[in-house]
Parts: sequence; C-alpha cells; structure tokens
Amino acid sequence: LNHLEDVSTVSFITKGCGGIVLRKLMALDTEWKNKLKIGRIVQICPPNLGSKIFYKLTNYSFFRGLLGPMLSEMTPSKAKYWPNFPDDIDVGIITFNNLYAKDEESYLSGAKKIHVKNMHFNPLKNPEIVEAAINFIKNGNF
Repeated sequence: LNHLEDVSTVSFITKGCGGIVLRKLMALDTEWKNKLKIGRIVQICPPNLGSKIFYKLTNYSFFRGLLGPMLSEMTPSKAKYWPNFPDDIDVGIITFNNLYAKDEESYLSGAKKIHVKNMHFNPLKNPEIVEAAINFIKNGNF
C-alpha cells in the first residue's frame, strides 16, 4: 500500500479472519493512510466477536500446530481487544452459516449486514456474495 501509484482511494473486501487482520492494519500509523483515502470495506463472514470453535480447538495440539498463533488470537476473549475500523468508513458484512464464524459472531457496531445462503466451500464462487460485495463497494448498500 505504501508503494501504490496513481491510486487515490482504496476499498477492501476481506474473507474470514482477513477482516480482523484489516482491522489491526487500519489501527497502525502508516505512511499509506496519509496518502490514500479509504473507500468502503466489505467483510465476508468475519469472526468480529471471536470464534467459539477456534476457542474449542485450542485444546487440541493438532489444531494449534496447524493454525499456529492465529488459533488463540481469534478467540472471543481476545476479540474485545481488537481495534475497530474508523467511524468514518462504511463497513458492510456478508454472513452465511459456516463452521468457524457463526452469524452472531460477525456483529460489528455500525456495520450494515446481509445474510445470504451459501452452498459453496469458497464463498467467492457464490455469485450472490460477489454481487453483494461489489454493490456495497460501489454504492454503500447491498
């Protein structure tokens, strides 16, 4: 982001834990934030309140080895310490029922939200999710 040229505004579409990574990135005092305007943000099934399933999986060494530190960092007890997005940025959340982020775990104060049916393992293969994300980035509504 520090090296973008001929770009004045950026918007983000994240999936899963990527939304949490973006929240942490946005809280940093970085060079790119002074030269780029943030457009809109779409989070697809983010565990904004932490993931109860991740908490349960921390009890198993196999999953701790597989997922590393992320596993314990994505638990509900850690979620209360995550920074929020700046108030002046439009945030939209697309939810669907999945294994690691239940619908209620995606809540984020001030965000617009839509729930869609999804039968795809990769939600970005679902045309309804892709269309909703693009609509939000363009118009601020799903």
